Amino acid sequence: MRNLLLTLQYGGERYCGWQRQPGGLSVQQAVEEALEPINGGPVRLHAAGRTDAGVHAEGQTANFRTESSHSPRAFLRAGNARLPEDIAIVAAVEVPLEFDARRDARVRWYRYRVFTAPVRPVFRREQLFHCHWRLDEERGQKALAVFRGRRDFAGMRSAQCSAKRTMLDLECSLTVTPARWTFDFQSRSFLHNMVRILVGAVLEAARGRIGVEELEAILRSRRRDSRIPTAPARGLTLMAIGYPPEKVVGAWIIPIRPEVW
Repeated sequence: MRNLLLTLQYGGERYCGWQRQPGGLSVQQAVEEALEPINGGPVRLHAAGRTDAGVHAEGQTANFRTESSHSPRAFLRAGNARLPEDIAIVAAVEVPLEFDARRDARVRWYRYRVFTAPVRPVFRREQLFHCHWRLDEERGQKALAVFRGRRDFAGMRSAQCSAKRTMLDLECSLTVTPARWTFDFQSRSFLHNMVRILVGAVLEAARGRIGVEELEAILRSRRRDSRIPTAPARGLTLMAIGYPPEKVVGAWIIPIRPEVW
């Protein structure tokens, strides 16, 4: 028995999310079915994060066990030959049998991209939320700072979230360039819809519709406020997963200052 770790990229607009679901095509299903012929039997992927419908990934990771003698590179090439053009396996390595892509992850990095020009974008539109409102950068930066550090995010999650641990350490930043606001969030774990809700909160503050002091009060209350919308899924991308070097040889280390395209 061997354990292989894949790094995947995908556009989420055609899929019901990462996880297999009845009545919809998931990314997990597409990748598992692409790998089964070379594996000689069923494949069960265990991913680092379960992205929702419409969410993209540039560095999703998933591991699976196999009795096949084929090399990791053979799995990469055979899988990509059968995958649709909006999903790709970009790396494959062998890891210890006890390795688990989800449990062994130490940091997850999400990016949310907002297009702020008056006219909707034509290029890369499937990865951008078009925000045509007038935004104030100073108010946005101050609002984002409310969520930085160790905080209880119980009031910044969906009603469907059943996680018991809501106290999280969050590193976040906002980079503003002409026609774009780029949010980066890094934490060991996230609550359901947490990133999209945080982006919605910051944008509402940047529009002047909610004050920074009000955001602080909402965070302390641990209750979701109806004035804070959930930003659309299309702007969200899972950028990368970080692991301890002893878990994965050559593990990617997430930089403190992420680059912006």
